[in-house]
This record gives sequence, structure tokens and C-alpha cells, in this order.
Amino acid sequence: MKGPASEKQKDFLEELGYRGDLSKLTKAQASLIIDKLVAAREAAQNPPSPQRSLLAPIALVLLLVLAAGGFAWYTGWLAVHVAVADIFPAPPPAPPAPAEPEPEPVVEPEIAPPAEPPAEPAPAAEEPLPEPLADPASAENSEPETPAEPVLPPLLSFSDLTGTFQIEARIKSLTNGVVTLEKADGTVVKVPREKLSAESNQQIDEFIRRRR
Repeated sequence: MKGPASEKQKDFLEELGYRGDLSKLTKAQASLIIDKLVAAREAAQNPPSPQRSLLAPIALVLLLVLAAGGFAWYTGWLAVHVAVADIFPAPPPAPPAPAEPEPEPVVEPEIAPPAEPPAEPAPAAEEPLPEPLADPASAENSEPETPAEPVLPPLLSFSDLTGTFQIEARIKSLTNGVVTLEKADGTVVKVPREKLSAESNQQIDEFIRRRR
């Protein structure tokens, strides 16, 4: 607070007994001096009680007495305990219990395997019959047999769900929902069943029934 002290502060300082020059004091200095004078007046009006000043030394003496008594009691108890231990020594430790003997393992008697029956004598080997002699006339007239050609399944018409794409092929196999088709020129095509039309799937079911 700047500026000279107010008239109210000056009057209050005069009441408190201030003897300095009031005209040179600022408001901040006047407030600080007023606080100090008020504290000094209150301390003079309320001096500390002599009883209170004696309480701290008395409490300290009591604490020291209690500490000394506790230490003496502990020392006496320790001495008695040592004397009793000397008079009545502790009993010796008990000997360890004897270890129990381990049980002997039970040995199972070995059972001899049953004797094998004597082997039967092997039958006498049959002598092979002599092969008939081939007729040279029939051998000349006979022609070598030609293997029969495999019968291929017929070509069927297959189309997709929209009917846009259509091919002629025969069914080769069906694995995990994928049908293998072979065109007339030998080209192999693999198509999932779900992409074929209902009529094409009926032909595939018929092929499966025939294979069973």
C-alpha cells in the first residue's frame, strides 16, 4: 500500500503509545507497526502461566523414570531367566526314530510259455501234369485276339445357371463338389456343381448312381 498513513491509522498508533514521527509513515509501515504493537499488548495482558511452564520438565522427568523402571524390570527378568536355565538345563534332544526297513520287492514267478505242438509234416508236392501237345493245324488257323476297345460314356449337354454357356462332354469324375468333364476333342474342364443348371446336376446324379 503506497501513500502516507491515514488519519485513522495515526490515531490508532497514538492510542497504542507510538512515539515516532507519524507524518513520515506510509500506510504499509503504519499497518506493520500496528500489528506489532497489538501483539505486544496482548502478550503483556496474558502472561504465560507458571504452571504451564513447569509441565514440560515434569513430563520429561516422568518419562525418564518410566524408562529406567522398564529397563530395570527387563534386566531382572533376564537375570532370573538365566538362573533358571542354569538350574534346570534343557533336556537333551530325542534320538531320531529308526528308519523303517524298506519292503522287499515281490518277485513274481516266471511262467514258462506253453510248449508248441509238433509241426505237422508238409504234404507231398504234387507232380505237375504234362501239358497237352498243341495241334499244329489248329495253331496255324488261329488268329491273335485283339483287346476289346473300352466303351466310352455318351456325350451329354451341360449348361450354367443362366443357360448362356453350354458344352457337349462326358463325365469323368466328381471330387469335393467339382465335376470333371471331357469334351469330344479330349479337352478336360473342371466345373463346380453349384455353377451348373438343375438339368446338368440331374445328369451328374444319374452318373453317380450308375457308378455305385
